[in-house]
Amino acid sequence: MTAPAFRHRLVAALPVAIGLAVFVAALEVLRLELQAVSWHDLTADVLATPLPGLALAVVLTVANYVVLAGYDVLAFEYIGKVVPRAAVVGVSMIAYAVAHNVGFAMLSGASVQEIPWGPIMAASVIVTVPLIILVLIFQRKIVAGLTAGGVKG
Repeated sequence: MTAPAFRHRLVAALPVAIGLAVFVAALEVLRLELQAVSWHDLTADVLATPLPGLALAVVLTVANYVVLAGYDVLAFEYIGKVVPRAAVVGVSMIAYAVAHNVGFAMLSGASVQEIPWGPIMAASVIVTVPLIILVLIFQRKIVAGLTAGGVKG
């Protein structure tokens, strides 16, 4: 295998390896955190939760995952990719469950909904630059006003 081909395969495998490492680390953190919780206490707390509240939590969680899976089904239909809906829904629910519990959607292999960070950051710079220029222009007046307000008498 040539060096560029090996490098390409290594780069392609890197996100999977990082995702697996993060997942294993998350499992270890979970194991350490759960050492402080006994099964008896956990069961008692769940049973102490009012049934309507528990049922509502389960219903809303299922509804959330159905909506997210539906979003992925629509995405596949939009791009014209023919994939069995059951496969999309199954993979979507597993990926979202892992992503929501691990906290790293891109590293855990969950579907990534594109957030337009470029335009958001460009807009923040466009808004911030005039403020910086105004502060530099009126710097002496700002300092004079702060000192005048801080002097007693």
